[in-house]
Amino acid sequence: MILILSIDGDLSTDVVINWLKFYGHPYIRLNPLEIVEKKVFFSLKEQILIIGDKTIKIDEINAIWNRKIGFFSYTPQFKLLVESSGYDVAEQILRENASIVSGFVRLFKDKKWLLNALSTNINKIDVLNMAFKIGLDIPETFILSNKLDIKNIHAKTPLISKSVYEVIFLKRLNGLYSMYTNRLSEVFFKKVPDDFFPSLLQVEVKKMYEIRTFFLIDTCYSMSIFSQKSKQTELDFRRYEWANPNRFIPYKLPREIEMKIKKLMKSLNLNTGSIDFMRGEDGKYYFLEINPAGQFGMIDFSCNYGLHKKVAQTLIKFDNG
Repeated sequence: MILILSIDGDLSTDVVINWLKFYGHPYIRLNPLEIVEKKVFFSLKEQILIIGDKTIKIDEINAIWNRKIGFFSYTPQFKLLVESSGYDVAEQILRENASIVSGFVRLFKDKKWLLNALSTNINKIDVLNMAFKIGLDIPETFILSNKLDIKNIHAKTPLISKSVYEVIFLKRLNGLYSMYTNRLSEVFFKKVPDDFFPSLLQVEVKKMYEIRTFFLIDTCYSMSIFSQKSKQTELDFRRYEWANPNRFIPYKLPREIEMKIKKLMKSLNLNTGSIDFMRGEDGKYYFLEINPAGQFGMIDFSCNYGLHKKVAQTLIKFDNG
């Protein structure tokens, strides 16, 4: 039996499940957030986990796809806890929930995982350092907290700012705001205080194009994105210009780059993930980051790689031993 951990509404999960149905292979889909939404019953002795109307017998599960676990802190239940009991109580329940989810995950630690949940909490700075030591080119990177230090570097070369942790969406009364990669400008230096919270900055690389790679069991499936053709997307592809879409085409990375990707992923104990590169005007391939549970549908639909089918086949192979 295959266990799929995924939030509701994830398109790639739906497409992979359609392939599992096509092959007639049994599966259970579970949204881990159901732990706070539905009745939970777990017997450690009997090794049975019941969440809502789903019964999971631990010994019947052979393969697990950790697609997207989700965040309890984003749920209506967490918001109600904050309002009714205060933030400190809600934070404690948040930690309790994380411990329960972690405990349930560890029940399956000896199973075959496509993206082991115990390996997903990677650190951007650590990964950049590992990539550099493996021999991949990376943009020159700084962690800075002083405006004068930034000015001294910026006087020599343009800088961009990025989030150190995962980006979030900020909900405000007048709209929804996202975090993007930005080029430092004179406006930045006028607004920022002399000292601030340590932030990630990198030397801006003049690029020819971006590359998004989906890694699946030692194989790289890549796509080039000509984001530099638009002023709106030249720094961050996520500032998508719907009126003038970027061009996507299948891409083959050099063999030596793919070998270094495999080495990096093995070091991180990751057998899948989405990886971002850019090709500089100097001809170099610059590693940017890894998102273990990153989207791959865009690569699949644009390049016709059949990735959803391959994921389903991988899970079936895992389940069959």
